[in-house]
Amino acid sequence: MYGSGRASQQPGLDPRARPPGPGPAGRPAANAARIHPSAAFPARRPTGARHGAPGPDARSMTTAPPSPGKRLAFTAIMLAIPLAAVLAAIAAFGWQATAPYVDLDMRIVGDHDIAFDPVAGFVRPPHATTRRVHKRIDYTIHTDRLGARVDEPGVETPARVAILTVGCSFSEGHGMANADTYTSVLGRSLGVPVANFAVGSYSGVQAALALERHRDLRPRVVVYGLIEDHLRRNLDPCARSFFPNCLRVPTIVGLDGGEPSFTRVEAADLAGVQLTADLLELPRHPSLWNRSWLGLRTAWHEYRDWREASVREAQARINDANALAGELYVVRRMAAQARALDATLVVLHMGRLDGLPATDRTRGWRPLPDGFVEALPADVVFVDATGPVARHYARSAKPLYLTRSDDHPNARAHGLFAKLLEREIVARGLLAPKQES
Repeated sequence: MYGSGRASQQPGLDPRARPPGPGPAGRPAANAARIHPSAAFPARRPTGARHGAPGPDARSMTTAPPSPGKRLAFTAIMLAIPLAAVLAAIAAFGWQATAPYVDLDMRIVGDHDIAFDPVAGFVRPPHATTRRVHKRIDYTIHTDRLGARVDEPGVETPARVAILTVGCSFSEGHGMANADTYTSVLGRSLGVPVANFAVGSYSGVQAALALERHRDLRPRVVVYGLIEDHLRRNLDPCARSFFPNCLRVPTIVGLDGGEPSFTRVEAADLAGVQLTADLLELPRHPSLWNRSWLGLRTAWHEYRDWREASVREAQARINDANALAGELYVVRRMAAQARALDATLVVLHMGRLDGLPATDRTRGWRPLPDGFVEALPADVVFVDATGPVARHYARSAKPLYLTRSDDHPNARAHGLFAKLLEREIVARGLLAPKQES
């Protein structure tokens, strides 16, 4: 049986080989050495090697373990490959997600446009100069120590004013210099100090809160610039914005049978204001890193903000009845604040400015609801610009809006508003000190 002889114990000898001797067909035994050289020339043990110790061939077959440095390098490479893939995916996502905001039809130059505020949600930052560049619109907003809009840096609102304006971008003067706003025109015409605390995207709630915050200026007349969209904004916890995140703002609660009141904005909502400010700054800093980071933040806020129970519940309560009740609560609260200051609240309703009837609902416009004016407090002065706007277009083709794609009032419209307000203020003697009763 093969493998039973001593040859099977010799290194390199195939136990299945034939033993040496005459081969078949009379071949010499030497041929066995050609077939099995190890049998004819067995490997010699190196000099000095002990019996049974492995020789050089055995040692060369043993693989040495990798050094710690090599293991570390291999691990780093294996981790770097998936990490690089993840980073590339994030970069690609952020680049795509922020593409609409890099090419946004608006860019900010200078200071931040807004600052977080736990009462109003956001305000104009104090002592700021912000240039806003839109398509065919280029203007600058300067603010003073109080965040009021002023003509130029360094100008400060005095400690007492005669007229204080609150409202949204229609009153702030979107698209024009502060000197052309109806508040400034009115102040120059009457020769009295004024303050403009209107801010773009504000609701009636935020306008009322701005009045309460700056009541120490003790105005004689408070002008509330009203557009119909305020009725919806009063109930929506997310302000109007160019961006997909929710810019949290205070709203009215308690309209369904409870005691109406204004909500507050949580400190955690600072993240939404900061994201809005950073997205406004994106055209100035469009690096890959910035776009990747903003893309992730935008996606997270877009996913989370609109799924929050408080947001969904508040938006579910937006209807015509609540909108009317909410705006009336806002005006009554403003009127009470004006009475406490011994002042008069004047509500300026601006309406649509493109010449179409006030009842025309195209482009998102809606008329004020029936019964609104009749339900106003008796001491509130209501100035409706819709009639004068219609008469303007009856005799002139000159527009009262900024551009065909921007419905905000232009300088011509602000001049019209100033005349309407001046006529009412003078006719009613609203700037004269009230007689002691």
